[in-house]
Amino acid sequence: MADNAESESIKLTTKEECCTTSEDSFLLISYLDEIDDRVENLRQRAHELHQERESLLTVLSQIREDCMAESIPVDESQDLQVTIERLRKRCEAVDVKVHTVRSPEQEQAFSKVQSLIEDLERICIFEEVLSDQESLQRRAQCLLNACTSEAPSEGPIDYKFQGMILGCKLEDQKLVRHRLECLVNGRCHEDFVAAVIDQSHAVAAADSQPKPEMKDAPTTCHNSSAS
Repeated sequence: MADNAESESIKLTTKEECCTTSEDSFLLISYLDEIDDRVENLRQRAHELHQERESLLTVLSQIREDCMAESIPVDESQDLQVTIERLRKRCEAVDVKVHTVRSPEQEQAFSKVQSLIEDLERICIFEEVLSDQESLQRRAQCLLNACTSEAPSEGPIDYKFQGMILGCKLEDQKLVRHRLECLVNGRCHEDFVAAVIDQSHAVAAADSQPKPEMKDAPTTCHNSSAS
């Protein structure tokens, strides 16, 4: 009789523990789902901040070009350039990055797309021949047409590039479209311009470093044999 009572007590205890464990798991899963939503919201806000930063830098760059083109008195133009440079540095001091997690296949596809667009961006910065710039914009438009599911309004589609871009993550596709839109409009994406400037500064700093002096090699040969 006592054994039966003890057995029933063990069963009840086990059942209560299972219920408690199940409830705890449900609460943890619900909490993780909530955190998942918050993480996604955080990434979205970071993307929006990054786009706002790019937009501000683009506007400042355009205003600087307008100031140089307009017939503004030299003293006023200099004041404007100083203000623009101050705002540009403050804006660039805000560093917002969202790292994209990619599969090996997505990483390979994005690497090919990245290399191709960077080649166009280098042409945009370093080539000054008008015909080359016009050819660049036509090429960029052709690639941009490959990034949309709708029929392009102008120009052909690069179907090989379309296959590469479809292998990238959605957020990478959005960035690529934005970079191509910049090239179609005759300018480079601000991040690429900043990278080129940083690289040039690094090269200049390395060139300015004093070269280590080479010590003169000994010119006398010592004969180890006994005289």
